[in-house]
Amino acid sequence: MVCISWNDARAYCDWLGKATGQRYGLLSEAQWEHACRAGSVTRYCFGDDEGQLGDYAWYSRNADDGTHPVGERRGNAWGLHDLHGNVWEWCQDWYADDDYQQFASGAERDSQSACREASASSCEQSLANDPSGPESGSVRVVRGGAWGYAADGCRSAYRNYGRPSIRGDGLGFRLSRTGPLHSYPFTLVPREPELEPEPKPDPIPNLRDPLPDGTPGPAMVWLPGGTFTMGQDDSPHADEKPAHPVRVGAFSIGQYPVTFAEYDRFCAAMGRKPPGDQGWGRGERPAINVSWEDAQAYCAWLSEQSGETYRLATEAEWEYACRAGSQTRWSYGDEESRLGDYAWFSKNSGSKTHPVGEKLPNAWHLYDMHGNVWEWCQNWWSASYYRDLVGSAAVRPGKGA
Repeated sequence: MVCISWNDARAYCDWLGKATGQRYGLLSEAQWEHACRAGSVTRYCFGDDEGQLGDYAWYSRNADDGTHPVGERRGNAWGLHDLHGNVWEWCQDWYADDDYQQFASGAERDSQSACREASASSCEQSLANDPSGPESGSVRVVRGGAWGYAADGCRSAYRNYGRPSIRGDGLGFRLSRTGPLHSYPFTLVPREPELEPEPKPDPIPNLRDPLPDGTPGPAMVWLPGGTFTMGQDDSPHADEKPAHPVRVGAFSIGQYPVTFAEYDRFCAAMGRKPPGDQGWGRGERPAINVSWEDAQAYCAWLSEQSGETYRLATEAEWEYACRAGSQTRWSYGDEESRLGDYAWFSKNSGSKTHPVGEKLPNAWHLYDMHGNVWEWCQNWWSASYYRDLVGSAAVRPGKGA
């Protein structure tokens, strides 16, 4: 595609992002050169021999005054084609001819300060961390050379520019996308050298803190921390995707939902009116008609009584605990027909709650994670949370309703 301005390219990226629910954009200049070089430090991705350029690029000596279908020349070591020649490719950055010098002078000041008391051998050149160019300008960066340019203009390091509104028969663009490609599981987490995994401790169930009157507190299960894939890409619910890798630290979680027996004890101690039970019964049935604020108050009271810190699980912790190492639709597998063995739900509950612990637990000794009652989590909710989260650490939304 040629005769595309920078503004046109950005509009296409925005449209594609909305159409797919993913983040598409233009490459930064640093990303473009990193991709072009494919690990090389030579004039071209394949080396320094200009005589080989025709194998990799359409340029002034072989293009016959026009573009050619993409992919006809050899790809670089990372499988990327047409990074040398064919068309110039718009980048996201503003262009400044002294951009590199400005960075270098700023980095030198930083490194001089950091190295003032260090030996010369221990001082290294400052590293540019994913630079994005000047904050403003009048022209945008283009890279790669084009069909009408000589070999020098097709070098990996060669820089050029154009006004954002200009269109020309040698101007095109290449897409960037933020986040993993979920059709390819190996992109979900960075590849690391395979090392002998350290033994992971098993979950420990039936842990109870003593309360002031000598009675035991609620049963808890200690879970080792770990990494899991949160969400479900084939879900019909948009707020469950994209699936994304999340790491959680070790924590403890209730072995059962909080029961009326446990919650009524808190109400009696604090002089609070107990919540209604819909006429279904109390005791070992899960406490219902409890707001998020009520749940927080119970956690604060239990923390005071036990001398330990109790809180609601984060959404990531809850799903980690529920999955118990599984990657299936339910903790036990993908067969909906087995759900009745693990959960009270619409097909077997008789339209009411049931005492906790009557169904099978998951692999980590946790009961009623599926069905019986919804369980409050610590987080605010956002419909776009997973989409916004992809590519970053698992953190809670700052605010919500």
